Amino acid sequence: MRKVLSFSLFLMLGLIVSQMLPGTLGAGYAAFKKCSDTLLYICLGFIMINVGREFEIDKTRWRSYTADYFIAMATAALPWILIVLYYVFALLPPELWTSGEAWKENLLLSRFAAPTSAGILFTMLAALSLKKSWIYKKIQVLAIFDDLDTILLMIPLQILMTGLRWQMFAIIAVVTLLLAVGWRWQATWNVRQDWKTILGLAVVVCALTQLVHIVTARLYGPENSIHIEVLLPAFVVGMLMKHKEIDTAAERRITTGISFLFMLLVGLSMPLVTGAPGDTAAATSVTGSQPMMPWGTLALHVLAVSLLSNLGKLVPLFFYRDRKISERLALSIGMFTRGEVGAGVIFIALGYSLGGPALIISVLTLVLNLILTGGFVVWVKRSSNPAKQPHIHNQTTETVIEITDKALQTAAAKGMDEFLRVFTDKYKETVGGDPTAETMPLLSGEQHSLLAYRIFRDEVTEGGFCQLIQNGYGAYIFGNPFARVMRLWGAESFSKLVYRAKKIYDANREDLERERTDEEFMAMYEQYEAFDELEEEYGEMEAEVTETLARYVDGHLDLFAAVVG
Repeated sequence: MRKVLSFSLFLMLGLIVSQMLPGTLGAGYAAFKKCSDTLLYICLGFIMINVGREFEIDKTRWRSYTADYFIAMATAALPWILIVLYYVFALLPPELWTSGEAWKENLLLSRFAAPTSAGILFTMLAALSLKKSWIYKKIQVLAIFDDLDTILLMIPLQILMTGLRWQMFAIIAVVTLLLAVGWRWQATWNVRQDWKTILGLAVVVCALTQLVHIVTARLYGPENSIHIEVLLPAFVVGMLMKHKEIDTAAERRITTGISFLFMLLVGLSMPLVTGAPGDTAAATSVTGSQPMMPWGTLALHVLAVSLLSNLGKLVPLFFYRDRKISERLALSIGMFTRGEVGAGVIFIALGYSLGGPALIISVLTLVLNLILTGGFVVWVKRSSNPAKQPHIHNQTTETVIEITDKALQTAAAKGMDEFLRVFTDKYKETVGGDPTAETMPLLSGEQHSLLAYRIFRDEVTEGGFCQLIQNGYGAYIFGNPFARVMRLWGAESFSKLVYRAKKIYDANREDLERERTDEEFMAMYEQYEAFDELEEEYGEMEAEVTETLARYVDGHLDLFAAVVG
């Protein structure tokens, strides 16, 4: 909590000092500004490399991340859109509501409300012992995708600000190349990852982006130069690294210090808020030309913008319907946290001479959210009670099933069926083969449902429903809420198929389950031809059903096993 409050303090301190420096330094202010901006880019590069290091996904299961990415994109987009509308219609006079320049500037500036502070959030949730929870794992994915979406959308916003010139096509080509390299060689670069190495890489990245700008400015003139923001190149560098966690007191101290320095420098980069002639933003932008408001009015706008930006972050509340509403709310509240990436967006907006009340409101909103971060995280903790696992109440308790992360990765590379078998093999080992009345309580409801699918798939694929029932699994499949669970996990068509099979089973249970000779068993296939159509349907959908269930398990690992190592 002290760290988060320090972020706010350094940002505010920088903002206050920024109002005094031009008058104090006089002619020397330009040189100071150039040095501080360079140092700020290096700090931003350092932070974005660390954000990229956190970007770890299993490319063999990329489809399972598709829904998460679109949810993260919506979670970043909605607060951005709400703030754009507020800045245009609440801060600007009506005659500017149709101004293209006003919309362009506010589209860029309002983007500060989009990203979630991944670093701050992960640190605080881990400190509250939530690292193994579903909420932590899901927030980790959403926050990183949230930041990535913010970075990527800065490219078209830049094009919007500067116009579609040939330089923009060059930037798009560089961005495409960076993304391709990042995806192809993600987490393969085995390099030292202490603060010295990461800071050195940040310097190199910033030097290269500045070199491109300087060379193209000399060749084509300053107005036609190519300027690549440091956000994406630094992120990709971190993405390439094979993640190594170096958690020492010195590492934490230096990393935190660089983040503090970054927030201070963002504050120092603010233009004068008085609207005085010395304020260059006022002369060159629509937002910067707006008269400054009284501090009381600014405070009301800060509260309104904070409310809107956080309401926009509630998008996850309307998804993940298989989880409790309290968990979905906790997930959404976790996305409220803002920090370094949002401050970086504000700094980039300054490069386009944006200013005025909207800029000050953006900075103060960021400060307010940083101050409230501790409260947000505590709220997440209180709302994150794990979903109760349905189980048979008995003197025997559920066994903790442990599976290594390496085993999951290896199985996933072979296919979705192998991925699920890692879990179900452990379940069968735990219950000693097939579940019995004595061993049923050793597994949770979710674990039984997954094991039931394994049995269903193996039996029906090999010998149909008749074999499934004759081998004694009829009651396990049809006497439990297996079909309903399949629907909740996303396999709706399969769920309907199981319900149809259940009707046949319920109507003929006594005959289907009676002991038979081999000849009588073979005769069942003619007697119960009603199963034939269902078996054919399952054969057509089996691969899709298995993939759907694998995606669900991958997104809710804590319900199925404790992943270790």
